[in-house]
Amino acid sequence: MTTIVVDSALYEGLTCREMIQVTRGRLGVGADDVNRYTDANVVQALNMGQNLFAKRTSCLQQPVIILCAPGRQNYGLPSGTLKVLSARYYTGNGATQYDELKILQDSRAMQRIDSQYRGTAGAPTYMFPTYRTGNRRMVGVSPIPTSAANILVNSTDYGIVTGMTGFTIVGDISGTHKAGFAASAFLVDSLGRDLSTLGAIVGYPIYNTTQGTWGTITAIGDQDAVNDKVTATLSGTGIWTVGDAFVIPMSDFGVGIDADPSRINGGVQVGVIADVITGQGTIGLDIARKPIILAVATDTMICEIPETYHEAVIAFATYWLALGKFSGVSQPQKAADAMAIFTAYVNEFKLNDETLVETDGEIEDRASSEWLS
Repeated sequence: MTTIVVDSALYEGLTCREMIQVTRGRLGVGADDVNRYTDANVVQALNMGQNLFAKRTSCLQQPVIILCAPGRQNYGLPSGTLKVLSARYYTGNGATQYDELKILQDSRAMQRIDSQYRGTAGAPTYMFPTYRTGNRRMVGVSPIPTSAANILVNSTDYGIVTGMTGFTIVGDISGTHKAGFAASAFLVDSLGRDLSTLGAIVGYPIYNTTQGTWGTITAIGDQDAVNDKVTATLSGTGIWTVGDAFVIPMSDFGVGIDADPSRINGGVQVGVIADVITGQGTIGLDIARKPIILAVATDTMICEIPETYHEAVIAFATYWLALGKFSGVSQPQKAADAMAIFTAYVNEFKLNDETLVETDGEIEDRASSEWLS
């Protein structure tokens, strides 16, 4: 069995196929028995489980940089954002020149603090949710910025790349292989889009969902249009056939949002938030995000939820399927037991799975079990 590995430090544990088989076992059927619980049904339940676990625990986090613009109060967040965990407004170009923003529950709370917040200009002090359509979330800041951001990023440590257009589809890039390039070793986007502009970068994974194969992007270049060609050696047959569907997942990579909605900054998370030196007028966020979806066509992919908690995802899938949502066969006791397991794992994560714990002015390094002053 081939395992999809993007970063061995992040992608460990059960593959999607193994999770499907374990879930069926929990339900009392054969691991590969598709008569009652199809692969698609089990994967759908697993995705529901990993999304809910990520929402309740904030186990998947990434940094985001917002570039403020004069007079602009609302800013978009990356697709797949579950919640904003912290926010800092940088008042100068130095790494320590920032103020922590107070994060409010909603715009009504902002209005209670300042009834004129929509007309107040200055350095932001508050951040609050404003609008949401589907997975597109917007946040507002108050006071409203008065000057343009000056971004300074340590690109060597952090991996931020140049600005790109096409933020409206900053989520997963999907499409099909173009006619006229049968049995080719590279992909040509049938729509002739500039894939670099949409956010694809060398080193990202790309999945051929028609064949159930994958590869790592080694080059992006021109074929029939600008940057419409992706070179990636696929597992399995290793070739692209006409009409093959592809997906380049974006949600697991760091994204910085520009005030201009047609621009983004994207980059692989090769550093940590402390490596980002933002300029005056920028906002640094830590967000909790959704995991990359599991799919039957890429069932060798490993669930992004920390491997210790893969059983939680399986428990939720068992709960959902035992309710008879897809098969019509209800197993109430199995459902109740599975939900109890899921809840226990959520509570365990919240209590025990912190990387660093501060005690008596010192910080415990959980990796080495030593205390750092």
